[in-house]
Amino acid sequence: MKLLDGRCFPMFSFEDISAQNQVKASVQRKIRQSIADEYPGLEPLLDDLLPKKSPMIVVKCQNHLNLVVVNNVPLFFNIRDGPYMPTLRLLHQYPDIMKKFQVDRGAIKFVLSGANIMCPGLTSPGGSLDVEVEEETPVAIMAEGKQHALAIGYTKMSAKDIKTINKGIGVDNMHYLNDGLWKQRAIPYSPPSSSSAQLSVTYPLPFDPCFPRANITNTPKRDGGREESHSLAAPKYPALLVFLLAVVFHNHHRAAAYQSIQTFSSPADAHKSPVTSRR
Repeated sequence: MKLLDGRCFPMFSFEDISAQNQVKASVQRKIRQSIADEYPGLEPLLDDLLPKKSPMIVVKCQNHLNLVVVNNVPLFFNIRDGPYMPTLRLLHQYPDIMKKFQVDRGAIKFVLSGANIMCPGLTSPGGSLDVEVEEETPVAIMAEGKQHALAIGYTKMSAKDIKTINKGIGVDNMHYLNDGLWKQRAIPYSPPSSSSAQLSVTYPLPFDPCFPRANITNTPKRDGGREESHSLAAPKYPALLVFLLAVVFHNHHRAAAYQSIQTFSSPADAHKSPVTSRR
C-alpha cells in the first residue's frame, strides 16, 4: 500500500476537513476490529476508548486522510484504507501498544520539524530498532534520552533492511509533536447542512388545469420535523382542501342560480318580465 511521503499534519486545521460522518454500527464494529487486530494490547481498552453507545465520527480530510473521533477527541487516523494509527496524545497514555524505533539525539530536531526518519539515525549509537518489524508497519518513534514518543511513523522497509541498507528513508514521519493534529485537542462534530437534504415534491392542482404546478420544498428541522417552504406559485394550503372549497363554491352558485330561476318564473313576478307572450 502506498502512503503519502509522511508529514500528514504539518499545518492541519479545520479548513482541511472536507466531511464529517457519523458511522453506522456495522462500520463502527469494522473499525474497532481493525484497531484490535493492529494493536492487540488495546483490545481490553476498546470499550472505554470507543464506547458502543458514543457516536463515532469519521472526519475526512485532504490527501485521503481519515480521523476517528469519539466525543470530539481525535483518537486514530489512517490514509485511504491503510492501518489505523493512534494519535500521539493517545500513545502517551498507552505507550506500549506500538512497536518502537528510537532515533539518536542528533535526529530529534529534524523529526520535530517533520522530516522523515533516515536509516542512519536509527542504526547509529543512540538509535535502536525492533528487528521483528516488517515493511509498512506503524511504529512509535522514540528519542534517545526521552521518555515519550515524539512521532508516529510508517516503515518504508523492514528493520532488517534498515540495518543492512543503512541509507535513505527508513520510516515516513506521519505525525509528530506540535504538528497540526497535536494542536487540535478537539474536533467538534458538524452535521451535514440541511440545505443538502432538501427534496422537491411537485404535484398538479386537480381543479384548475391552468394553475401552475406547485413546488413545495420540505426541509428537515433539527428536531426531526419538517418545514415547508412554498414558491410564489404554490398554494399555502393542501390541494385537497382547495378542491373541496371549489366544489362547495360551485355548488353554492349553482343552487343560487337555480333559486333565481325559480323566483323569476313565479306568477307574482311575471309582470316584471320584459318578454311578452306570443299568444
